[in-house]
Amino acid sequence: MQIFYTAAGTKLDQEYGRIKANIIFGAKKRNAQIFSVLSQNRQEGKSTLISYLGIAFSKEEKRVLLIDGNFENPKLHKIFGIENDQGFSNLLADGGGLQETVLKTEFPGLSILPAGTISKQLETSIQSSSMDVLLQSAKRKYDFIFIDTGALQSMITSKLLAAKSDSSIIVVRRMRTNSHDLQELKTSLESYDIHVTGALFNTKKLAWLKR
Repeated sequence: MQIFYTAAGTKLDQEYGRIKANIIFGAKKRNAQIFSVLSQNRQEGKSTLISYLGIAFSKEEKRVLLIDGNFENPKLHKIFGIENDQGFSNLLADGGGLQETVLKTEFPGLSILPAGTISKQLETSIQSSSMDVLLQSAKRKYDFIFIDTGALQSMITSKLLAAKSDSSIIVVRRMRTNSHDLQELKTSLESYDIHVTGALFNTKKLAWLKR
């Protein structure tokens, strides 16, 4: 991650710069700050994408918060080497202040809200007014908020988080996402009235697909 932060002009840096530009353009059109990152299946690249995006935005001196909403298989705390004793699920279940739970990273302006340790009644908590208060607080403190999520096919919490977000980014992975997956994903988007800024086709070379 540190190599990516300090590198300039590499193919990876240029690709994420292009993705970042598309997100900023979509954000201005919709006045959006909170983006959920979605995929139909596990291991399609959401956590990697959201991590590199956070660093890419921090290079621009933006205040960025990454929220780990993948309660089934949280990864952001592992990627950034931080604790997961308290986090997003604990805030939803028990309340408390956002700033007391958010952890800063080594990258300027980039903070992480890990998934936390609570696994029960999360669906109800996400739909509560406490969740709305938490997101409004995040909007006041950060320029962009990205929410990592679990696979849509197995986690209703991911659909609820997307519905609470201003918009979403879809990740589709080559050789993993089939036509049936895409149809189910489309049904979820429509059923939960989820707005999509764009889709990322995850191959050896990332490709941004506007919706």
